[in-house]
Amino acid sequence: MVNYSVFQNFTSECYFDGPYPHVLIRNAIDEDLYDELEKTFPFNKRHPDYNKNNMRLNIGCEEMLANNTITDHWRNFIEYNSGPEFWKDFSNIFQSAASKQYKLNLSKLKLIRDLRSSSKIKQEGADFSIDCRVAVNTPSTGENKKRKAQPQANIVRGPHVDKWNALFFGLLYMRANKDDSTGGALNIYKFKKGYRGPKYFGKGKGNAPGDSSEVNKDAIEVAETIEYSRNTFVLALNSPKAIHGVTPRAITKHPRRFVNFIARYKEPLFKRF
Repeated sequence: MVNYSVFQNFTSECYFDGPYPHVLIRNAIDEDLYDELEKTFPFNKRHPDYNKNNMRLNIGCEEMLANNTITDHWRNFIEYNSGPEFWKDFSNIFQSAASKQYKLNLSKLKLIRDLRSSSKIKQEGADFSIDCRVAVNTPSTGENKKRKAQPQANIVRGPHVDKWNALFFGLLYMRANKDDSTGGALNIYKFKKGYRGPKYFGKGKGNAPGDSSEVNKDAIEVAETIEYSRNTFVLALNSPKAIHGVTPRAITKHPRRFVNFIARYKEPLFKRF
């Protein structure tokens, strides 16, 4: 029987409290399963935006499950990791931190799959929605510097805090075996001690619960760098301290491939900055 859980190789050594609660699991899923998923990664290069430079593209789990061309392993993987089994594993690991941070009893929350709107989640009588999305950052073609005709590395996303109704963020790197690119690592940040300047800016395009917030680079420092490596899984509890970003990618024909894990709560989990 195939084990599809991204938590299957979790041990207590994979859990970290600082600078905010997160897990890091290397060789997260069985190697044979990973090889099969990597070879059949279901993102179509004919996507209309695939040729745009370093763009983030996502396909939600409901859209993936409605696609009759994906393999059985991919279907089972997505179903498992967007359902109650995944939630049970997450709850067992993060219950203490979630109780302290949000006063939530995770095991008693009712989930629904792949709804992005807080109002729709409540309409369905659920507490939150969970999604397991196939995602890529498209190939990095570079851009010219102002005074030199020399391509430079591209930044996917700088330091930021996720949407304020997001309960957690996670990813499983699905780096192709032939991918020889550099960059694209995940940086986990912490605030500098004694910093007194502004911490946040560019708080999204509006004031909706779905807005994320950029973080002032002068206010933070790197606490941990998680390289873009095959079969590496990281998941973190979202909060005003859960600052993360992606390091610049050098020019490459290869996409940055991963599976994205998100949970959205029916209400804002913390106040706007």
